[in-house]
Amino acid sequence: MVRRYSKRSDKNKQQKQEQGSVLWTILLLGVGFCLVDFLFLFAASHYQNIPHMKQWNGQEAEEESSDSNSNAGKEGSATESVMVQEKGNKKENDIGDKHKVFSIIMNAGMSSSLKEEGVKEKLPTWQQVVDRLGPAPRIYGLDSCDTFRSSFNGELKDAFVAVAGTFNSGTNLLAELLVANCVNPARLKAGLGAGVRWQVNWGKHTPPKKWRNSKHETYKDAPPNEHALPVVTIRDPYFWFQSMCRNRYATHWFHEVNFHCPNFVPNHVEYEFLPQALDGSYKRDRVDLHHDNPWLVDNVMNTANFTMTSKTVPVYVKYKSETVNHDSLAHMWSDWNRQYYDADYPRLMVRYEDLILYGKEVTTAACECFGGEIKKRGFRHIGESAKKGDIHLNKTSLIDNMIRFTDPTINLKKGMTVDDLEFAKQALDKEMMEFFQYRHPE
Repeated sequence: MVRRYSKRSDKNKQQKQEQGSVLWTILLLGVGFCLVDFLFLFAASHYQNIPHMKQWNGQEAEEESSDSNSNAGKEGSATESVMVQEKGNKKENDIGDKHKVFSIIMNAGMSSSLKEEGVKEKLPTWQQVVDRLGPAPRIYGLDSCDTFRSSFNGELKDAFVAVAGTFNSGTNLLAELLVANCVNPARLKAGLGAGVRWQVNWGKHTPPKKWRNSKHETYKDAPPNEHALPVVTIRDPYFWFQSMCRNRYATHWFHEVNFHCPNFVPNHVEYEFLPQALDGSYKRDRVDLHHDNPWLVDNVMNTANFTMTSKTVPVYVKYKSETVNHDSLAHMWSDWNRQYYDADYPRLMVRYEDLILYGKEVTTAACECFGGEIKKRGFRHIGESAKKGDIHLNKTSLIDNMIRFTDPTINLKKGMTVDDLEFAKQALDKEMMEFFQYRHPE
């Protein structure tokens, strides 16, 4: 009996050991699978945060920008796709098509802005940039570069580049891009400086027709007018109208910004406020509208040649050396820019929008046109608003403009009537609108 009991006991013990081995195997396999899951999630999380965590130095940002230039207008490749966290839920989102936009921002030294909540989601994809601006910048006058350079008979040390453009057209940004990135090597070799001027001799905002061939100068040491290549900024007129309503500078026309601006064709607003302007009651009694803001008061109190019989709202601009009249704000855009468009001397015209999203390409083209070159350390974008001083209101950053210029929902008809829109279609220069690929809002 004892021997039989012993065999049974040994058999039970063996069965328990085998069961224990199976349990341990299952347990170890479970731990192993958990470890693999953990490592997978950790890797995915790390990869997801690359746009947030990766810190680029200037050289790396420049290399990324150069590489992405060859892919302009193409969908992001698989290697550019990343995982993003959106509102606490994991979501696979192909923001690889934003890679070039990110590289521009990083190049401008604004990497930290990409960490701010909602910024990456608001930024445009490169396809949206191409849809809005086209696959490359639009530059007018490149065929005049050889003429400009050859006029110096090989003595390019006397060549300059200088900025021009009407109000609110991006002249300060263009000047900063050129100053930061462009040099004339012939002038540097001769110890004469970089060859970049903040504005043309006759004043960057001044219409060139009358002053281009004059001795009117903005610099005491100004070179001859023909020694400086004007690079002129032009802006989408419908964005420009909105900016002029916010800050008109030396431009004057009769308008009440709270009710009708931009305004080309007068309606009940102008006819209601004109008598109040003429008898002074607007300034005295309508503090609810102007709040003692001298700009808002002057917009109405200075009737700017508008009368009760006017069919359009005329404009005059008080420059330092002259006063120029235009039939309307829309005519001002056409009249001012057309003078450089039709110029018989070398000049370039560049879109303000391209300075934001094709800054490297535009700056390089302008620099090489007059005989300069990009600095050896490579191109650097400008991140913060180029406007300085109290007169420059509504300062914006590179990121702000990227979002605004590509936002398909932005209301460019704000403040305008149906009559204003139809008027603008006729008053805006059709040839320039077509060349610079500007569109009328629908």
